[in-house]
This record gives sequence, structure tokens and C-alpha cells, in this order.
Amino acid sequence: MFAYQNICGLETIADEFDLFLIDQFGVLHDGTRPYEGAIECLIKLRSLGKSVVLLSNSGRRSTANADRLISLGFPVEAFDHVVTSGEVAWQGIVTKTFGEPFVAGRKIFLLGHDDYNHGFEQIGLKIVLDPVAADFIMIAASSAPEISFDEYRRILSLPAAAHIPALCCNPDRLMLTPDGLRIVGAGRCDLHATSVLPPNSDIARCGWHVSTVPAKDITTKSPAHRGA
Repeated sequence: MFAYQNICGLETIADEFDLFLIDQFGVLHDGTRPYEGAIECLIKLRSLGKSVVLLSNSGRRSTANADRLISLGFPVEAFDHVVTSGEVAWQGIVTKTFGEPFVAGRKIFLLGHDDYNHGFEQIGLKIVLDPVAADFIMIAASSAPEISFDEYRRILSLPAAAHIPALCCNPDRLMLTPDGLRIVGAGRCDLHATSVLPPNSDIARCGWHVSTVPAKDITTKSPAHRGA
């Protein structure tokens, strides 16, 4: 049986593992800049021959998320792959892992950011403005507090009454900001939806087999920050 142990840093256990799965928000950065020592830690793991996969509940695809990390100051050589909830959702729709109606060619009502390209239209999903006209609701991101949860409740009440299912590809109900945790996560929206697709073994398998993005294939952008 596995025994938990307290460690003072990854250096303590680095020799015991070949692969490190590391979360992003609250672990590596606060959404605006890296935490002190985070970049150096990743580079040290890579120098020891370890594989580093960065995880995120972001509703965006892996490439977009990796580009954002680079814009925050994380060098491309600091990690091997990025896996996001948005990527798992995208791949799951393409491979029909989630079953009907979560398949390409369907009409979706998208809860997300206007300036994000989630890539759903690239796989034949048609975004509609009327949630009742959608085959399913895609919950990818929250615009709270600019859009209140009372407004989200109003938006989702009609499709919920019509039993239109939802796929939440960003389950976070709290969002980490430089000012601390805020209750603005997209996962809060699924409280007002109906038949939200829950985590299950199919989704886990989809996440395991998802096409992760090798760091060498990422488009490098000019960093907005260097260091903490």
C-alpha cells in the first residue's frame, strides 16, 4: 500500500520517477506570472532526463495553452507536453468517445470567451446563438464577474427545461487570481445546466490517449514576463 510522505521539494523524489505530471494554476503560476523557482524546477527535471507533462483544466486546446505558458515566461524547453481539459473535450468529440450528441456536426451553444479560439468549428460543430436550438451546451469558460451567475442561470434555464445536455470542459468552480481565489470558474455554470457529462472511465481513457503537444512543435511567442 502506498504510504504518503512529506517532502520539501521535488528534488527529494526526483530519482524515484521518470514522469512528472504537474498542474499549472496555483502550482507553477498565478495566471499572470511564474512563481519563484518554478521555471528552474522544470528545467532541472528535464536536465535529469525526466519527462514533464503540464496539466490544466483550461477549456482551450493544448497548443493555445502552451503558447500562453511561453508568453508568461516559461521556455519551450521546460516541458515535454501540455494536456488540457479543452483538448480532451476536442479529441473526445472527434473520436466519438462521449457518444451522442457530443459528436462532430452538431449544433452547440458555447459558453466561453469571445477572444478564445476553442477550435470547435474546425471539427464541424456549428455555434448557434440560441441555446434552445443547440444539440448540446458546451461550457468552456466563464466570463464572471462581467456576466453574473444570475445571468448564466437565466441563459441556461430554458435549455435545462428542454433537457438539452451539456459538456463542461472546464470544471473549475474557483479561479486563482493574483488577489487569491475567486468564485468565477466555468464549473459553476454546470450547476445551472442539466445532464452535464460527468467524469467517467471513457473520459479518463480519452485523456490518457489524447494527442499531447510536443514542446518542439509549439509556436513560440514573445514572453510577457521573465521570471517571478
